[in-house]
Amino acid sequence: SPLPLWLTPSIVDEYTPPPTWPEGWRLTATDGMHETIRIGRETGIRVVGTHIKAKGPRTWGQSAIDVMAIDRARAEGVQVYLDQYPYETFGGGSVEVIPRWYYAPIGTDRSGGLDAPDWGREGLLVNWNENLRGHLKDPVLSIELVTDVEYILDLQGGADRHIIVISPRDESLVGRTLGDLARENGLSAVEQVLKLALDLGTATLRSGVRFRGLAGSAEDVERYMRQDYTATSTDGGVVAHARPGQHPRYYGTYPHKIATYVRDKGTITLPFFVRSSTGLPAQIVGLRDRGYVREGQVADLVIFDYEEVQDHATITNPGGGNDGIEYVFVNGEAVVDRGLVTGALPGMVLRRGGVEE
Repeated sequence: SPLPLWLTPSIVDEYTPPPTWPEGWRLTATDGMHETIRIGRETGIRVVGTHIKAKGPRTWGQSAIDVMAIDRARAEGVQVYLDQYPYETFGGGSVEVIPRWYYAPIGTDRSGGLDAPDWGREGLLVNWNENLRGHLKDPVLSIELVTDVEYILDLQGGADRHIIVISPRDESLVGRTLGDLARENGLSAVEQVLKLALDLGTATLRSGVRFRGLAGSAEDVERYMRQDYTATSTDGGVVAHARPGQHPRYYGTYPHKIATYVRDKGTITLPFFVRSSTGLPAQIVGLRDRGYVREGQVADLVIFDYEEVQDHATITNPGGGNDGIEYVFVNGEAVVDRGLVTGALPGMVLRRGGVEE
């Protein structure tokens, strides 16, 4: 589902979305793909299902449906493309699991979700621990709380696919899964989530820990990847230093795709990877002078050692570096030389069809 993670069963029926949300905010992800194709078909424009994924066990296998629909549309001449980062965890995968309103006073208006002005009110969550305990003591609200937490855990892959990535008050928990911890303590997954919040929660991290959920399946990741209209993307910005809990895609996307899906698993070939990461993205966004190694093209080049290339950015160490990237040239100037960053900044604004400074 494309709905926000916090739009849980207890509030979805009473929720009124802000006017900036599209008409189809309740669409399933597959409905959304069909809508994307419809827009491309009716307008003739190029459309992209960006950072495509099948999120949560209930949608695993969705890639087969999407690929079938896209193949049919492309056979009709519709310009449909995808882009994808090659991981089973997603951008919203670093979560606290317990929805915020259970830390607010009982009776706080939830009809506007987290978009409501009241959520910015100073002091609303100051007594968060007391408020959480109050919800747990209420026979109706406690059931809602359990239902909401179960929903989030399922959407993010289940208890055994929730990995603790931040735990300020007990760092020994980092890297443990929720399922493993719950079994060790003889608790259900929801009981363990609540215990972590009540025992380790602070004003800045009320849940006590943050998890990263593995909401995707390897089968879907690889099926999307194998399509010749799927480009490589990171869906992440450029950051000088990784923050705890950050997605490994910021540092590892391209080396990860080479090492894991080309060299180790053989999901795609090396030429297929190169095109998906260079020529295809340039084609999608309309850059005619980039994306290929040929006369007249801008010299944006990466030289790597195929046998040595390896990502080290992981869920618990998102800032891990990469091996095997020897040289990187941007606009013909070296920005990485023999594996070392040169400090050169030759980049420029890219505009459709050409380059302008």
